[in-house]
Amino acid sequence: MMTKKEFYKAFIETQKKTGQGTSGIVKVFGGSEIARHLDELIEEGLCVAMDTGGSLGHPESNIFYMPAKGYNVWQEENSQASLECVRYFLAEDKESYQGDPFIGIDRDSFEAEDGILREFYAEWLERNREALEEMLSLSEEYESQN
Repeated sequence: MMTKKEFYKAFIETQKKTGQGTSGIVKVFGGSEIARHLDELIEEGLCVAMDTGGSLGHPESNIFYMPAKGYNVWQEENSQASLECVRYFLAEDKESYQGDPFIGIDRDSFEAEDGILREFYAEWLERNREALEEMLSLSEEYESQN
């Protein structure tokens, strides 16, 4: 049994590591306790549910749960490219960054003079720097908002 405090810590840690939030699939397979924690975090204004428009068959697979503060990749106009940008930004070791081989993105896409994402990434980083810093500084300690 996971307490709400433990869940919140894992929720924020996931955001800081991935930049994409928590998949709605955890609401399905995590059971009623996880579903309740997510619903309560939304009610408390600590979490938002973002519909990504894609689906793996279950409606919750369309949803990513994000902290209400900080960077939210699903609010970006080009969320796929922005998702790769936030992954690159968060990569602890840029040298080993693999990117997304399915769409042909790798480290060179961000670093090469003629890399397809180099200019996009620079603009993305400038536009989102404050929100990214806010995301990275989110406390992992749950404090009830009621």
